[in-house]
Amino acid sequence: MEGAGYQVLPMSAPPSSRLPVWGRRIEFDDFFVELVPPGKRVLNVRLNNTFASINFGPSTGVSSVRDGRLKYYERKPFEYFVAPPDFVLSGSSEFAPEVLVLVFDFEFARPMISSITGLAVDVFNPHLLFGRPSPFVTTLAKKIRSLVTAQMPPLRYLESLCITLIAEMCSSAEPNEVRAKATWEQNHVSG
Repeated sequence: MEGAGYQVLPMSAPPSSRLPVWGRRIEFDDFFVELVPPGKRVLNVRLNNTFASINFGPSTGVSSVRDGRLKYYERKPFEYFVAPPDFVLSGSSEFAPEVLVLVFDFEFARPMISSITGLAVDVFNPHLLFGRPSPFVTTLAKKIRSLVTAQMPPLRYLESLCITLIAEMCSSAEPNEVRAKATWEQNHVSG
């Protein structure tokens, strides 16, 4: 960690397989939640798990999330995205907002997502999803943020809210709300 307000994983190096602790992280058995402070951010990772983030303010910068090439992006407050395992996340922002990050094993989330979407457990596969702000997702994110910043958060309650947010983010994006959607196989980058 380079210090709050300046988080850097150089894009000139190969993607890291681990996300550094940049904020307050709380770990559970099958996932972790982290509140990353605002500031300059450079990200270059390829995680073995699913990565989900929701920002608490507007964000601009460059990112390779859409098609593997660095391009300018703009995100509104409470927009979110979910990246499947082994997906390269590279990008930078000079003034990144505070961000709520959830990193989880998709197999852990699959039954919950299946239950919400009505799809069979073995049919649902991780996808790259972009979601617009919704009242429910926004409320969950704000509540999780307040618990993560609490001195002694009620862990079981926090865990249940995080699980609900994971399932909602992975299942609530409808075709008219999704700006980009591609199967894991199409975006998989061999390492």
